[in-house]
Amino acid sequence: MLSEDERNMFMALSVFRGGFTRDAAQQVAGASIRNLANLANKSLVISDRDSARYMIHELLRQYAEDALKKDPERCDGIIEAHTNFFADMASRAETMIPFGDQMAALLLVETDLDNIRTAWRQTLAIGDGTSARKIVVGLLVPL
Repeated sequence: MLSEDERNMFMALSVFRGGFTRDAAQQVAGASIRNLANLANKSLVISDRDSARYMIHELLRQYAEDALKKDPERCDGIIEAHTNFFADMASRAETMIPFGDQMAALLLVETDLDNIRTAWRQTLAIGDGTSARKIVVGLLVPL
C-alpha cells in the first residue's frame, strides 16, 4: 500500500540501527519530515517526540533491508552515506571535549551507539581508514 517513493524511503531507512534522528534520516536516506510523518501514519516508523528520534520495528527493518539489498548499487550508496554520517558524528563528539561538553559528547555517542557500531563494521569491511580513524578517535576521547 506504499507508493514507490515511500517504499524506496522505507528501504533506505533500514540501514539505521537503534533509531535515528530527522537529521540522520535526511542526510542518509533523503527523508523529509513529511516522508517520516507519512511512514509514521502508516505505522512503519515510530516517532518518539520526547527524544526527537524515530524507530523501526526490527522485523520491519529486516524486511526493508532485504528489499534494499536487491539493488546493490543503491544499497552501497546508502550504506556509504550512513557510514560517513556516523563517522562525522563520532568526530564531532571529539571536538566537543575541549569546550567542556564531555557529558554532551557522551550522550551524543551513547544515543547512536548501534549506528556507530554499524558504521565501524562497514569501515573495516571496505578498508576505509579515514572514517575508521574518525570513529576511533571520537569514541576514545569521551571515555
